[in-house]
Amino acid sequence: MSRRFLPFQLLLPLIRYNCPLTFTRISPQWIPFRQKGHAHWQNIKHVKEAKDHARSRVFDKLAQRIFIAVKENGGQTNPQFNAELKNILEECKANNMPKSTIEATLKRAVASKENTKPAVFEARGPGRSLLIIEGVSSNLSKLKNDLIYVLKKYGQTTMGSAGTASHAFQRRGVLRLAPGGAPSMEQAMDIAIEVGAEDVTSVHDEDGTEIPVFLCAWSQLVSIKQKIEAKGLKVLSARPEYIPTNPVELDPEDDEKLWKLIDKLEEHAEVVKVNANIDM
Repeated sequence: MSRRFLPFQLLLPLIRYNCPLTFTRISPQWIPFRQKGHAHWQNIKHVKEAKDHARSRVFDKLAQRIFIAVKENGGQTNPQFNAELKNILEECKANNMPKSTIEATLKRAVASKENTKPAVFEARGPGRSLLIIEGVSSNLSKLKNDLIYVLKKYGQTTMGSAGTASHAFQRRGVLRLAPGGAPSMEQAMDIAIEVGAEDVTSVHDEDGTEIPVFLCAWSQLVSIKQKIEAKGLKVLSARPEYIPTNPVELDPEDDEKLWKLIDKLEEHAEVVKVNANIDM
């Protein structure tokens, strides 16, 4: 039997990327394949990279909110005298945002001479979806043009005028509890009545555990938060949000387009959050 060799031009890329090799004979040639252990490590690596990317995005959005909270309150960095900043810093802590990152953002907000302002844009999305896009920028015209480009490319739609989407949302205070020690939904309903919250809904964490979310008038956000914490519960985040009044359902194709569009919009450095009137 003659000995067969793998062509060097096929072997070189595998050597370059340090792929462990084994060989199997499939007549009339020898074929290399990656060992399962390496594939498993690659899967772990990709999952870790995805989580790191998501974590980095969360930190970026929190930093934007810190910046605006300081700028809109006359450069006040003491959370005792800046209620919005206090809420955001607690959310930063709950998300394990590094202290050094928080301090650097506070210093940048105080030192910055940029006339950075918050802005809200309204747009139509795929199907019957409507979007409210929250952003911050020192150049709102450029931000708007950037968003129009993304809307056209990934949503086949464009920016709307004032009132295009806002009629489908209500601005409400949203308080999300931390996973550890969260009450059951039945207990949460009783707590909502006691503290004066208007409604209770829920989200699921990574482990599938149902976590109560309290809704209230956004003007009562601080007082409701204090009453909930007085009961020994830990609030993960408390902020005004746009809640859809009548969520719509999309067909699978439009739903996939919408989530891709939201992801691309939120990749923009000056976009804080994208709200959609869909049933989450």
